[in-house]
Amino acid sequence: MADSSFARVISVLTAPAKTFAAIAERPTFVVPLILLALLGAAVTNITFTKVDPNDFVHMMEEQGRQMPPNAPAPETMLTFARWSGTVGALFVAPIIYVIAALLFWVTLRLAGSEMDFVRSLSVTTHGFVPFGVAALIGIPVALARDTISMEDAQGGQFLQSSLAALASEDTGHVVKALLSSVDLFSIWAIVLLALGFRIVGKVSKGAAWGSVLAVWAIGILIKVGMAAVFMK
Repeated sequence: MADSSFARVISVLTAPAKTFAAIAERPTFVVPLILLALLGAAVTNITFTKVDPNDFVHMMEEQGRQMPPNAPAPETMLTFARWSGTVGALFVAPIIYVIAALLFWVTLRLAGSEMDFVRSLSVTTHGFVPFGVAALIGIPVALARDTISMEDAQGGQFLQSSLAALASEDTGHVVKALLSSVDLFSIWAIVLLALGFRIVGKVSKGAAWGSVLAVWAIGILIKVGMAAVFMK
């Protein structure tokens, strides 16, 4: 079937306008949601296998969590973090996509759109497909590395696709978090989301871009805020 749910995951990258027009008629979101969760979990799991256990402990201490004398071995703690991160990517990421779709839906409804939530979720999951591409590229890149720092593992910065790649070693965590938000795949996703909501939400280009950028700014503020609180 040319317009199958699986085909849309590819066509949203190659023919986005046509794909979003089809989504306006028949919204789908399950396949991209599952694929994004699986790819995110896979790249998280593989990345953590390249982290030095002592680097993991050092990162914990930087965050103000001192290890008690009877703490498990660094290897044990890293293994736990690896699998908890994998499970988190698998189950928490879909929740984040749903929340993002809800925020997009609310802002676009305020802008005059009559789009329903299911279509908002469909546009959101398809608009985030570039992050699936990033994961597909990131898996072989991670496998080829001998080691990956804990900071890069947490932020996904080992792919070198954001301005964070230009930061020096003494750059602060907050600045790095801000720089990592200017990312090739993020820009790609923003463009797709703005196009998708303009077509599916039947709003002006300005309203679509404004809604997407407003929600994206909230995400960046949360990311930078977490870096300020947890990354000392």
